[in-house]
Amino acid sequence: MNPSAVLSNGTGNARMSLDPELRIHLKAGMEEVFRAAEAVLEAPTPKALATADQILKSTERNTSGRPSMLLDWYKGAPMELEVILGNPVRLARAKGVEMPRLQAMYALLKMAQTRRDEENTKKKAQVKL
Repeated sequence: MNPSAVLSNGTGNARMSLDPELRIHLKAGMEEVFRAAEAVLEAPTPKALATADQILKSTERNTSGRPSMLLDWYKGAPMELEVILGNPVRLARAKGVEMPRLQAMYALLKMAQTRRDEENTKKKAQVKL
């Protein structure tokens, strides 16, 4: 939910889970995480965990939910890119598993944050002149 909220220009959790295309994207991302976790942990996903469909169904009711990464983006603060995206991608890759959906979001958001920070630095330098 976190990276998708930023990439969809501030869309909240419930709306993302109810949008047909975003729901497909979110479900595929969750399933990608579950598959990678099995490889990293070298164990099957515990049966007690909620499925992607169960998580999405529950999220439909979360009409006020704004992911922390989105709040960071709005504040101009660094986003939790490494914890939420970078580390999982690297851990999975070390086990021979690619996470193309998460890796794409990681690359896009990392560059968006870099560009935003560069623009802010440029604006601050212009103000000093």
